[in-house]
Amino acid sequence: MKRLHESIPSRTDTVSTNIDLVQPWGEVLAMRGALRVTAASGTTPSMTVIIQGSADSGNNWDNILSFTAATATTNQRLNASMFEATPVFIPNKLRANVTITGTTPSFTWELQLQGKP
Repeated sequence: MKRLHESIPSRTDTVSTNIDLVQPWGEVLAMRGALRVTAASGTTPSMTVIIQGSADSGNNWDNILSFTAATATTNQRLNASMFEATPVFIPNKLRANVTITGTTPSFTWELQLQGKP
């Protein structure tokens, strides 16, 4: 069975942003994500990454995976609670909602997502 995979390669951000993900997910039994922050700087820097899906072409967004706020280098792994008898539909429109706060914050980070159909 083919596994779905999507990644955001290493990048540096200093302000909040949304990053569109392009993999068509459809129905999955499980989704997992790995967030790796390799550098963080600034005064009280904080970065929260939430994977969101939209079933209506981006008008409304639902949270799928929410990583803990990163304030320094970190490696986080999450599993979406979708291990059920029937598959869960993940909207084909996905994004990474990245919220960055602090004084002159800067984060270098990358993200990996996997799904099991």
